Amino acid sequence: LVITPAKQSHDHDHTAILAKSGFQVVNHTHEEASVTEVIRLEPRIIISELGNGGREAMFNLVRRLKAHHVARHIPLIVYGVGLTADEIETTAHAGAMWLQLEPADGYKLLGAIRGVLRVE
Repeated sequence: LVITPAKQSHDHDHTAILAKSGFQVVNHTHEEASVTEVIRLEPRIIISELGNGGREAMFNLVRRLKAHHVARHIPLIVYGVGLTADEIETTAHAGAMWLQLEPADGYKLLGAIRGVLRVE
């Protein structure tokens, strides 16, 4: 499951890289995604983009997911360009992993996802 900020132009196409690599990808915005929807989808992993918009919505969703008895067991990676120390700390306190990416780092994201799923 890929969760992205609403109404943001993306300088990347991570979804295409993931799909091309054999992953079935479902996209939602932070506002569209809910704990109920995530559980219904049964994703093996959730990746959530921290962009310029929707920062609080994304962190609120991460907190709700990690507080739910079923959803908390789904690995969750928050990624973004130029993550600040505060954003990294907030991500870690919410119970998610973080990954610093540049817009063209789709294969770095792919490697992180494969690594997390291999350990699972």
